[in-house]
Amino acid sequence: MSTIFANSVLNIIQQFSPEDLEAFSHEFLKLQIPVVKSKQIKVKHKDPMVTLEYAVKTIKDRDRIPKQV
Repeated sequence: MSTIFANSVLNIIQQFSPEDLEAFSHEFLKLQIPVVKSKQIKVKHKDPMVTLEYAVKTIKDRDRIPKQV
């Protein structure tokens, strides 16, 4: 079914004049590019050198792992 639609569209596009084809291409590209409006997020830079103790503490705090005695 989608092949029939695709062939139909291609047949229609082949009949366009160069000006019509340029206008069609311009409008088609607008459909392909999503317009996303979002706020910029401030990223906090972390120290690239993380100690093993800090990593273990962070994981335990995040996952609420109780301290072993």
